[in-house]
Amino acid sequence: MRSVTTEVLYGSPVDELVARSGGLAKLVVEAHPSFPTYTVGGTVRGILAHAQCPVVIVR
Repeated sequence: MRSVTTEVLYGSPVDELVARSGGLAKLVVEAHPSFPTYTVGGTVRGILAHAQCPVVIVR
């Protein structure tokens, strides 16, 4: 069984997660699509655009 590490960070979510994505095998983020377009928000789009590892979006 693999271990899971949790960290609490302060600052911009995009900046903090993108900075750490270089050392990750996979980054999992939760998104709440907004009605009626069902698109993800700016934070998730920023992470997708700049992450240095694969990003998984869960609802």
